[in-house]
Amino acid sequence: MIDTSREGFATRLWQKYRPPPDVEDWLCGLTAVAEDFPFSLCVTDTLLPGNPLVYINEKFTEMTGYSQQDALGRNCRFLQGPHSENGAIEAIKISIQEAKISAVRITNYRKSGERFLNLLALRPIKDSDGELRFCVGVHIELDESLDCEKSLKLLAIVMDALPTSIELADPVEREKKRKAASLAPPKPSFMGGGVAKTGAKMNSLFSSIKPLTA
Repeated sequence: MIDTSREGFATRLWQKYRPPPDVEDWLCGLTAVAEDFPFSLCVTDTLLPGNPLVYINEKFTEMTGYSQQDALGRNCRFLQGPHSENGAIEAIKISIQEAKISAVRITNYRKSGERFLNLLALRPIKDSDGELRFCVGVHIELDESLDCEKSLKLLAIVMDALPTSIELADPVEREKKRKAASLAPPKPSFMGGGVAKTGAKMNSLFSSIKPLTA
């Protein structure tokens, strides 16, 4: 069952992070369903200095060895090391700077120092005003059990399931919410169409990838 409670939402995020009120419901919906995502998934807030991680799922910790305490609040560069390919690093920078979807194969490092080959897919997320707000990253480890053809099919399915944008409320409603948030901690209702829609796409994703990961 998807945990859309405020308490559950707070435990999933970087403790020092307070989501902007206009995107809080959207972020809650995404992180709730991402807890059951079959691959490593992370979210950065592109409006914060340094583009830090504000969310990682359990699969991220399983793959990299980095816990929430280790990773949240930091730029994802800590996964890079001496053998990380310069071309892949540059492609990641360009993807975020230009808000373009991209996929790169890059050598990353676990907390233990062990190297692994990572197929990284990035989907920058803009709001309905056209402003870049977040970047969602999906990590698929490449090994002997997952050949190139399968990995590319997986990547296409995963990217299709990820959200593409954030629909903001009309300006009047957003201003009301902003003022309310400045006076008291926000108390949003997270049960909404955004959660259901994202959850439905994720369920479809799980069904689609089973034959490819068997």
